[in-house]
Amino acid sequence: AIAAIKFTIEKDMPAQIKKKGAYFMAKLEKLQKRHPILVDVRGKGLLIGLEYPTPEIGWAVSKGLFKRGVMTGGTLNNSKVNRIEPPGIISFKTIDIIIAKLDETLSEVAEKFKFMDVK
Repeated sequence: AIAAIKFTIEKDMPAQIKKKGAYFMAKLEKLQKRHPILVDVRGKGLLIGLEYPTPEIGWAVSKGLFKRGVMTGGTLNNSKVNRIEPPGIISFKTIDIIIAKLDETLSEVAEKFKFMDVK
């Protein structure tokens, strides 16, 4: 426990998490503009929620990401929302890889469900 506290303080993990979370959210918001299937992006730090129009689409996105080596968390009672909860030590390069895989997945799922923006 002492080693973990020392690491957290020495590496200023709260500041890193804030910076990486802001970077991740900015990338996700750009994806949201390109993919209307992604209804909402919300979060703080590196605890991020991605919302989709239906539970089936949420499951399909989660499954598509898993197929590409990215694990997401579900929510307890709503499969319309996937959680992204990376560790604080995640690199910016890894965030970019996740964004690229999410981009591919969103395109694949939108095609599968023939999703069109109804706004």
